[in-house]
Amino acid sequence: YLSRALVGCKSMTVGLVINPVMFSTPIHAERISIIEKTAQKSGYFIYIVGKPYQNEIEPIQGLLDRRVDGLIVYFATEPSKEIVDFLSKQTIPIVYMDWAPSGCTRCVKINRKMGICQIVEHLVQFGHRNVQYIPSAYDLEHPGGKLSHYQEAFASHGIDLKVDSHLSISCDEVIKREIPQIINQLIAEKKLPSALIMPNDYAAQTAIASLQDAGVRVPEQISVVGFDNLNFADVVRPALTTVRQPIERASKAFELLESLMKDSEVGAEMLNLPCEMVVRQSTGPAPV
Repeated sequence: YLSRALVGCKSMTVGLVINPVMFSTPIHAERISIIEKTAQKSGYFIYIVGKPYQNEIEPIQGLLDRRVDGLIVYFATEPSKEIVDFLSKQTIPIVYMDWAPSGCTRCVKINRKMGICQIVEHLVQFGHRNVQYIPSAYDLEHPGGKLSHYQEAFASHGIDLKVDSHLSISCDEVIKREIPQIINQLIAEKKLPSALIMPNDYAAQTAIASLQDAGVRVPEQISVVGFDNLNFADVVRPALTTVRQPIERASKAFELLESLMKDSEVGAEMLNLPCEMVVRQSTGPAPV
């Protein structure tokens, strides 16, 4: 890095700013790894800082003090006005992932709604009308995400998606404890739906195991859907029906940033990459 930096008067470093919760989420951890590998292929070193949602300026200022050549800002939701204003004043190239300031085109987003609508159509065609979504704490705290897309898509078919805030997952670290409790409660109260939608593949895998432990057959008695298409989704039994997120968007973010670092005046259009349904064996016809 040093020899290339001396020649081009650049640091050959890039800052990646993320929400700390993303470190513990498999899909986000995979994206971070892809960004690192893509940057290394181009001779760049990545500094990663995970910011809290209060008093966020210091870690980003630390990256600027290190004279990084550019920033990738990866927030799932809009940060504070302080952060938005601070980033808008910077002169180095910045590329955003998921969230971006209003009007910004230097951004890589994914179209989750497309894959969600496909899942809803799939379940409706199988005759499912008693469907429940088990939300994460993130779903409940940030309206406008996956949960709202599912609700809208089911409503278009005249189906009221069941959501109970008391039956939710607080975080990925406690999934193995909370999901069996949720499944057992639904069974005990005789409220098990014909289809269960989980917020991610890890949660779906745990739900399937909990159902099987309770003697409930998947998909004969209940269908289960995940989200992300993680590498184990086709290995679990039954293999998991899910939504594939375009992992390549992480490399697209660095590629866009690299082009801006070479020419800050280059035009940049927002990339909106589609999600798509992957049908496997965890879904089937609604039980009669």
